[in-house]
Amino acid sequence: MKTLRLLSTTAAVLLLGAGAVSGQGMKNDEAPARAPAAQQNAPAEKVAPAVKPGEQKAGTKKAPDTIGQAAGSARLTTEQRTKITTIIKQNKVEPARLNVTVAVGTRVPDSVHFYPLPVEVFVIYPEWRGYDYILVGDQILVIDPRTHQIVAILDA
Repeated sequence: MKTLRLLSTTAAVLLLGAGAVSGQGMKNDEAPARAPAAQQNAPAEKVAPAVKPGEQKAGTKKAPDTIGQAAGSARLTTEQRTKITTIIKQNKVEPARLNVTVAVGTRVPDSVHFYPLPVEVFVIYPEWRGYDYILVGDQILVIDPRTHQIVAILDA
């Protein structure tokens, strides 16, 4: 048993020492040595081709531009924005008063009462499924329920 432990410890020390020595021997401006033949024949990882700024991948549509103040990561067309605000206005909810700056990324305090987004909104913008909202003044704030961060601001 002691021999096995000694051999294991020795092997670990040799491996760690070899790794440290090989790391010290390479300079930053040198290219790494060629990989062993077994690694060269291994299948390569799939990597998406680089897309230059202003280009699109073939077969993809460019997302419509957002309109209005601080849309965050939401890419809504004017039509989507109008439909969503109309749906939300139909639900009579109590406006909230916030003591924080209203901006995308701001965390809303837990003490504020959030309302679940109506199901009809998910048909228009499925990415918001399960999200909440509040009214603040003449603005609708879409809230991430996990983090309580504002993800979008819509003019009501």
